[in-house]
Amino acid sequence: MIRPRVGFAGIAWGKKLMTDSHNLIDAAKYLRDLELGAKRSAPEAIEIHPNIARHGLLLQSDRCRRFGLVVNELVEKLVGRFVGKKGRIHLELMQEADLVHCAVSHHEAGPSTGVAGLEVAHQLAKTLRGRIGHWFDHETTSLVLTIPLTERERQANQILLAG
Repeated sequence: MIRPRVGFAGIAWGKKLMTDSHNLIDAAKYLRDLELGAKRSAPEAIEIHPNIARHGLLLQSDRCRRFGLVVNELVEKLVGRFVGKKGRIHLELMQEADLVHCAVSHHEAGPSTGVAGLEVAHQLAKTLRGRIGHWFDHETTSLVLTIPLTERERQANQILLAG
């Protein structure tokens, strides 16, 4: 069972998004709302810096909701690493051909390590035919959600970019 998190600003949209899975929702706006909710719920020592497309990125409403839930889970896992520390989280949304990538990166002083407890995020990503990549180096831990666009989403986004 997937349960909503307190910091997820977009969860209020949940009932609306579930009513008609054929509607297209702007995932960029949805993630900007998520980012605002995360800022409100994050400890003061954490800075969240979004780099989210201004032109929009359309996803079917049921997929947008699940996409937002996965991103929320990734942000929460990285925010949880900040207990008693200062740091920055970068959130970046991009489209590359028929794929959508959302990178959530955690920057801190000192060595980074892997992130455990991503089972829920991985299961949700699978429902989107997506995957989560995980990288870390001396100062950065990055989690990247990648999902393919459906044919309908691809066509709608082409029209959006052309318009």
